[in-house]
Amino acid sequence: KIVAISGIVDAAQTDDTFGIISPSVRYLQAHLYDADLSLAAVYHQSQISPTRFIKHFRKYFHCTPIQYVNRQRIQKAWGLLCSGLYTREEIAFLCGFENAKHFYVVFKKLTGCTTGEYLKTHK
Repeated sequence: KIVAISGIVDAAQTDDTFGIISPSVRYLQAHLYDADLSLAAVYHQSQISPTRFIKHFRKYFHCTPIQYVNRQRIQKAWGLLCSGLYTREEIAFLCGFENAKHFYVVFKKLTGCTTGEYLKTHK
């Protein structure tokens, strides 16, 4: 069973929709697939404490920033897997994961299946 991942943000939505954390959300969207994405840099954009940022982030996204980043990265990975154009290691890199092993772990955790199982059900 594959679990749907929601919470995609339209870039135009970040202007005022997210209040005090709007600058951070814009920054996060711009760097979502960077392997070296730093949550400290994300927090810094709104110039509030990490605790306060996370409180506001949860209010709008119903998850932590890390959960959000992982969901968005796996959403992108779904399309790349189905395209058949890239190896799983390349997909891990393109989606911003530090390495393929981390990608596999997050993929399985969020979707409930391995990348191989996902491909079998979506070919």
